Amino acid sequence: MKDTNPGRTAGVVWMFCVILGFWSGPAPAADTLDFRVATARVLMKDSVELNTEIYLPPGDGRYPTVLLRTPYGAANKDWVGTYLAPRGYAVVVQNVRGTNGSGGEFFPFAYEKSDGVQTLQWITEQPWFNGKVGLWGISYHGYTAFQIAETGHPALAAMFVISGWDDLAPFLSHGGAFHLMAHLRWFYSYAARQPDPPEEAWDGIFRTVPIIDFFRGAEGIMDELAARPFDYAAFKVPTLHMSGWFDYIYPNTIGAYENILRHSPKAGPQKLQIGMWPHNDILRGTTTAGDEDFGPAAAMGMEKVLELTRRWFDLHLRGIDDGIAAEPPVQVFVMGENAWHDYDAWPPPGIEFISWYAASQGAASGREGNGRLSAQRANGKSTDSFTYDPLDCVPTVGGANFHFFPENLGVKNQATVEGRADVLVYTSDPLADDLLVVGPLKAIVYASTDGKDTDFTAKLTVVRPDGYVRNVEDGILRARFAFGLDSTHRLVPDKVYRFEIDMGATALRIEKGSRLRLDISSSNFPKYDRNPNTGEDPMRAVEFRPARQTIYHSERYPTQVVLPVIAQDRN
Repeated sequence: MKDTNPGRTAGVVWMFCVILGFWSGPAPAADTLDFRVATARVLMKDSVELNTEIYLPPGDGRYPTVLLRTPYGAANKDWVGTYLAPRGYAVVVQNVRGTNGSGGEFFPFAYEKSDGVQTLQWITEQPWFNGKVGLWGISYHGYTAFQIAETGHPALAAMFVISGWDDLAPFLSHGGAFHLMAHLRWFYSYAARQPDPPEEAWDGIFRTVPIIDFFRGAEGIMDELAARPFDYAAFKVPTLHMSGWFDYIYPNTIGAYENILRHSPKAGPQKLQIGMWPHNDILRGTTTAGDEDFGPAAAMGMEKVLELTRRWFDLHLRGIDDGIAAEPPVQVFVMGENAWHDYDAWPPPGIEFISWYAASQGAASGREGNGRLSAQRANGKSTDSFTYDPLDCVPTVGGANFHFFPENLGVKNQATVEGRADVLVYTSDPLADDLLVVGPLKAIVYASTDGKDTDFTAKLTVVRPDGYVRNVEDGILRARFAFGLDSTHRLVPDKVYRFEIDMGATALRIEKGSRLRLDISSSNFPKYDRNPNTGEDPMRAVEFRPARQTIYHSERYPTQVVLPVIAQDRN
């Protein structure tokens, strides 16, 4: 390939080199190589240069181009380039600002739109570019892809994103509570560039007060970025969205899919695939999450991901349809059945939202209490109370958590957690038939507190016939957001409020003879930050006080968990 812009013209210095591609042995003869690699320094408007690798097919020509931007090192994503380049694509893999040889300072999320768009413009000026760009990303790279796609650039033709997110606010927090387990560990390792402490040190780190000390200098910009809504009207990119039920980012993946369909009329076709995988395990062929193995049908792996990537980009960047366009728009892995189901939409058509109501004789604390869960609304005026002490939180045990803590991830037995006095436990009778639950979950909790602010949590579990208590999903709501996440509300002590707790989603077949269980409490730590109950910002709090919480379940205050049930398998 001839360099038509020598020197620093167009902000690039070309340095051609040969790499081995998929080969791990001696380098083959030059005429057997089926791709080439160039490195470049792409110049931004503020004179910062970004370290970039370009994978090209052999020979001169113009090619559809795939762009991937990462803070983790372009070399760690060379497999995208070495797979796609021999198949007719130019692949640009760029180290984002301040990382892995790129100039400037790395500040999470701040520069990804401006730097990404400038890089996209640079691609359109290259002699090997044919006019169409696809964006590819997993996790943070997925965010960088969404930031570029939001601009509606005319060269964008498709996007393939695994565990990506469009809107920063719901990624950083859930129900108004900061996702501490994920973001403190990530920020500590990648943004603050601190060496990882031993695993046993993290409990003390999570209990640091004020926790904002770990984010000093970042909080103002982060708040500003999180407050900026995503511009769905400008989004025009056909996208394949992927994630897994035990990936802490899956709610953002589903949210992006739904929001684009709802608010982006020019986006083109969207597809959604949700497996069972924890974060990043989609690439490893994983079939386990915690204590449960979901069988061979659950495995994906890098080769399948790359093949699906090629098929999606072939359709939208090259006009080659091998049948992918006609495949169902929604494919989800149903746990318990351990099989994939195809649907025409998300949530699936034909689901029925069924409420299971909490009731007790006033003593639902712990699994040995008298809390009941029933399809019939409770009569009478019974309540249950517990004390939430932020210095003695309910511990996080399994779930869709950060993958840097693999021992606290996936399916885990909740029996010990449900033995605590500060966890209210409501249990159903054994199910007479299998129950297929596919779709969004929520709990509606009527509660009061003597605190100035507090949190309420809800967790759905299943008691299997053998006694194992399997976690399904959980959620949290900061009480100040009882009337919506877009505004705060000062609580009146001991006043009854209605709290609607988003519990994410699931796809699970629950076997006959199992019992449903709803756990209600006020903490899930360290997954979420602790509410001090004082009204102070939890991120800045140094003083904590216990709060007395009361849960109401009556005809007037029907505390319940709402399940999306498919009456029969229509797959």
